[in-house]
Amino acid sequence: MKTKISMDLVLGVSEGVLSQADNEGTITLFKMDDELFFFEISGLATQAWNIIDGQSSLREICNNLANHCGASPRALQNEIIKFSENLLSEGLVFAVNKMSPAEKHPAP
Repeated sequence: MKTKISMDLVLGVSEGVLSQADNEGTITLFKMDDELFFFEISGLATQAWNIIDGQSSLREICNNLANHCGASPRALQNEIIKFSENLLSEGLVFAVNKMSPAEKHPAP
């Protein structure tokens, strides 16, 4: 089932995914269980990749990047969503289930 992408989605790096940066700012992503697979990212995508922590929502990542590069978060939303869709489809990240405060502390 395809994960619905919203700005509230939280992503975590999938188990067995490694990253390696080069001197030119490109990051290559590898899957430990597939020696033929690699996925290269550069530019804004490298900054987004470095913020994916299993706790920050896409909205928070977008705001962080916007503050860093002086753009509006709204201007970056489509790029962040497309990047997230690519990472999810390649199995490089997974959607983290975050419980709402009501789910964490249900009413008696």
